[in-house]
Amino acid sequence: MSARCLRSLVTSREWDIDRRVVFDRDEFTCQHCESAGDEETLRLYPVGTVPTDGPVHESSLVTVCSTCAAVLRDDARPARERSAVDSAASIDADGPAALAAIAPDELFALVHETTRKQGTAVSDVAAFASFATTLPSALAGSDGDTAGSAGSTDSTDSADRAESPVSPESTAPATGDETDGETADTAPESSVDDLSREFVTARRTLLLTLSVVDRRLARLDQFESDATESAAAPLLLDFVDTATKLQSELHDLVSLAELVAASIGRCHNCFEPLAVAAPGGPAPSQPCPTCAQSPRDTEAWHRADSNVVDFERLFSATNDTLRDAAATTETLTERTTALATELVEK
Repeated sequence: MSARCLRSLVTSREWDIDRRVVFDRDEFTCQHCESAGDEETLRLYPVGTVPTDGPVHESSLVTVCSTCAAVLRDDARPARERSAVDSAASIDADGPAALAAIAPDELFALVHETTRKQGTAVSDVAAFASFATTLPSALAGSDGDTAGSAGSTDSTDSADRAESPVSPESTAPATGDETDGETADTAPESSVDDLSREFVTARRTLLLTLSVVDRRLARLDQFESDATESAAAPLLLDFVDTATKLQSELHDLVSLAELVAASIGRCHNCFEPLAVAAPGGPAPSQPCPTCAQSPRDTEAWHRADSNVVDFERLFSATNDTLRDAAATTETLTERTTALATELVEK
């Protein structure tokens, strides 16, 4: 796989977990294609960082059907099991595929589906990033400290001063006033539970969508870009390069949202409280007591000469990355149109 391809995907393993816990949570439905199944036809798929052995918390796994699991693992499948949309995804899984080996209509379908899934990811990541910026004030204690804060103080003040992220569809800043101002000390426990559930569910869904797009881009990248007999070759190369750049920006936005969670003393994976840091001391480095994930390192985002997270700088970085993603999306639209026009005319 060339340098343009993103992260390698985690292969399946014997998960040390009660599979029904995840299946029940996901209502025995594939979280990719939304097809219903049972314990025989459904599989577990990892999202985010997952240990190679030992127990795995349910927040790190999603339910997928066997067909979608095969696409995500890049397994070759019989043609009767493949839809027209992903029929190209399993061509020649053992090595680079010639561009001429796939019909223009199949390539068009794969490009179209990749663009559709990535478009969904763009809007969902923007919403997730904006939601993450409301967490410090939503979970702030009455004394101005975030609940369970990992060595950070004055987070509410920083969050209020920081510019709220913009969506990729607009350069107008969001209001950042979505929360009702209740603190963790006065808000009912259900409110904190709702925030936790929203964060974990949105992150898990996003990571699965990004994995699907990563996989499709990896397959598109395997088609030979030097097929001089095809006018679509350079257009396909431009499309994959730009879509891959956008993927990197979307992954970065998810990581920034995870940093917000870590900065308020919450696990970026399951959103359960981390160990509370000593006043003025470094952020805790012990694994999450609930899901055993190592906490995100927030040191690079501390204010000078302190262990306090600079939320204003963190939110500004989120804003900048959203704007970069918006610009990349515009470029991708132009390159997708050029490629689609060539494929349709052919």
